Amino acid sequence: MKGQVSMRREKLRLIVAILFAAATLRGQGNLATLNGTVTDPTGAVIAGATVAAEHEETGLKRQVTTSAAGTYVLPQLPIGTWRVTIEAPGFRPVRFEKIVLQVGDTRTLDAQLEVATIRSEVEVRETPVPLERTTAALGTVIASQQVREIPLNGRHWASLMALAPGAG
Repeated sequence: MKGQVSMRREKLRLIVAILFAAATLRGQGNLATLNGTVTDPTGAVIAGATVAAEHEETGLKRQVTTSAAGTYVLPQLPIGTWRVTIEAPGFRPVRFEKIVLQVGDTRTLDAQLEVATIRSEVEVRETPVPLERTTAALGTVIASQQVREIPLNGRHWASLMALAPGAG
């Protein structure tokens, strides 16, 4: 009888151990975490950067924004291969390919963003005044209102020549 009780206790312990192990494994599941810090070339943190992760096999997308400390956390990501893109205004985006996450991983992926080059374009949409090719003479018309309103030293007409473009 004593042997049977001992045997039952051992079986009970084994069943409890198996259930405890199963509960522990179920809590872990097939999830992982990705975290990191985003900085600029000087090492200063970048707050408000967008961190986007895409699962390559399923297409699942997750996105977060970095905190004031420049850190981010993407918790509870399914295991597998991920593509991560980090971008912020004024900086070139950084892309990480083939980031493999396994069960229970907590992977740190820090990024240093480079300053984007500033590019500007100026488009002029004014028709240029055609050049007079037959003569070197320059001329302009000075309106009577300009003559009345412009202060002229001694009101001499030769002072008005300074108003004509190209007149010296």
